[in-house]
Amino acid sequence: MFLRAEIIIDAERMASYRQAIDQLGFVVEQDAKWLKFARQVSGLTVLIDLMVGPLGELETKVERRNVRVKPKGTSGLHARAADDALEVEHDPLRFPVSDDDRTCEVLIPQAFSFALMKLGALRDRIDDANKDEGRHHALDLYRIMAMLTEAEDTAASELGARHADSPVVVEATRVIDDLIAPAHGLGRIRLREHPLCPEDADPDWLANELRRLILA
Repeated sequence: MFLRAEIIIDAERMASYRQAIDQLGFVVEQDAKWLKFARQVSGLTVLIDLMVGPLGELETKVERRNVRVKPKGTSGLHARAADDALEVEHDPLRFPVSDDDRTCEVLIPQAFSFALMKLGALRDRIDDANKDEGRHHALDLYRIMAMLTEAEDTAASELGARHADSPVVVEATRVIDDLIAPAHGLGRIRLREHPLCPEDADPDWLANELRRLILA
């Protein structure tokens, strides 16, 4: 769940979010304190992973330790800084969800932002001793491109032109060229290792489509 940067700098608003999470019956995950919260629903574990996109000029107004950020001088609720997720708040895809008398709208980032974030995550987790994180990120990238809509493609062209010179886009291109494009790239190996990877998955197509998506 992405929180707006304006919320991360506000201790009172962060406290209200923590109160809401507690009231919903979520408990903190001990191996990711204040970043992740979980509860059991119908025999399944539902996990909230709190994140924030690029902080920009608000970076100086938060307390940051590595990727962990929070309001200055407080504790109890933190967020993971997803510095690669450019334009994560731009025109998200909207999906209504209803259950009995309750309704809400789930917002999903545009493919441009989602792909940049996942390329950064693949880079960071590709060599983990537990390879599952790298496998999941690789498959997520394949899903992003396989499910791409015409509207997302159009939005990506506009966002790519806007950020053509961004260091994030330059680094994402390097990740594609180093990990997915080569015949023995670790990114395509992790993709193939995932049990849900389609048998006809084409890593060459994936590399080409990712480049096309993020480059104007």
